Amino acid sequence: MFPIHHARRNVRLAMTAVMSALGWTAPELFQVDTRSNQTKAHRAVNAYQQTLEGVYADWADETAGKLANADNDTARKAAIAAAIALLLARLKKLGKENLPDAVKLAAGEIPDSLAGMLSDAIDENDSFLEDSLGPAIEDKVVGAFGSSDILAALASGAGATAFAGLLGTMAGRVAMYANAFWKLNNQTKGEVSDGPIKWVLDKTVKDHCSDCSQWGGQEWPSYQDMLDETGGLYPGNPELEDSGNCRCWLEDA
Repeated sequence: MFPIHHARRNVRLAMTAVMSALGWTAPELFQVDTRSNQTKAHRAVNAYQQTLEGVYADWADETAGKLANADNDTARKAAIAAAIALLLARLKKLGKENLPDAVKLAAGEIPDSLAGMLSDAIDENDSFLEDSLGPAIEDKVVGAFGSSDILAALASGAGATAFAGLLGTMAGRVAMYANAFWKLNNQTKGEVSDGPIKWVLDKTVKDHCSDCSQWGGQEWPSYQDMLDETGGLYPGNPELEDSGNCRCWLEDA
């Protein structure tokens, strides 16, 4: 059996190293916001993100060992396929458990008028996991089976560590699924607002994207007026230049 006791640490280290190499800034690394004045929504989305990261790290730990211990590439393909199915089930469950809170934090409850929006958000999250994340992980892992690094690691007994590092390169992508919470929370704030609304800039970000820089700090007579002027953009929207990766937010003006 290959050693896997350092795999979870390797997943986290790989996540940081790869994303830092890409030159991503602190907000893009999804560092947890520890400001004392953070809103309940900030604390909730941070908690959801941390849960996603923890579930993925545990899964990567377990999966790295299974891949290393498989007898051949055929067995490894079967192992990663089964493991991804398990991961997606866990992440979908977390979405169903946490996304309703994005609505409740903004509206106090889940009004009938927003039930459809919540259902659509959960379905969209499930679809992204199934159609995007799952295939991406499988392609990444299967594509590395014949690499010299993986082969050398398997031969030396360090296969679990190598696979943990490989899986770690996808950890940041899993953390991004917390954005669904932030998008839905801001949508709900807009939908339940009955007066002027303001786009508040996340002060922890030094260099905002062009969209947030343009609209941040501005106020509108209503949420619909804002959407009309911004072309449907709002904080958390994946159509923003930063793909909704910041933590700017809406509030009543």
